[in-house]
Amino acid sequence: MRRGVIAVIAIVLATVALPGAVRAVATTQIACGDTVMKSIVAGNDLAGCSGVGLQIVAKNVTLNLNGHTISGDGSGGGNGIDDEGFDNLTVMNGSITGFESGIVTTNGSKLNVTGVTSFANLSKGIVTDGTTNVTIQSSYTHGNSDAGINVHESSPGTIKITGVSSNGDGDGIDTLGGPLTIDSNVIANATTHGDLGFRWGRVQDHEERERPAMQRRRLHRPLASL
Repeated sequence: MRRGVIAVIAIVLATVALPGAVRAVATTQIACGDTVMKSIVAGNDLAGCSGVGLQIVAKNVTLNLNGHTISGDGSGGGNGIDDEGFDNLTVMNGSITGFESGIVTTNGSKLNVTGVTSFANLSKGIVTDGTTNVTIQSSYTHGNSDAGINVHESSPGTIKITGVSSNGDGDGIDTLGGPLTIDSNVIANATTHGDLGFRWGRVQDHEERERPAMQRRRLHRPLASL
């Protein structure tokens, strides 16, 4: 009888998660051109997409790239992640490259980009057009042929602790529209490989208002400090 009780206790203990134990996260296999209708954790990279990488078609979506890279074929046939007006989108933890632009949102409200690298796209790294309540943080855009980040008529918004380096013919951070808060950003080589470090219509940021010359100044803080 005693052995039976011990066996039952052992089974019960084995089914209880220990403090600090790592639980497996369910992932979703993705393919080029997929429509995303709910929150997912990506389970694989994408390579050679000839059109859009992933199309957002619902509100309240969290797209966790889970450290993976979404890659286009370099033809500019579509954007990496495209959202045409669906509210409350979060894109996090991954890389996007080889598309027309990396992340593009049009209209809608509440975009959060966190821990994303958008690089070597044919146009821009991150684009928002008319999307309100935009937050871009702990992210990095570099090597895009046009601007690093374009935030147009998207207010209010915040770009915080973000690296922008060696983008092409556009501005490092282009913020026409606003109001927008820009805080603790690293901009390197934006005036040699692009136009201006910053360009804005209406920006709410106390430090930058006091130092308007910052928009034409090259900053050389190491990107590793992000």
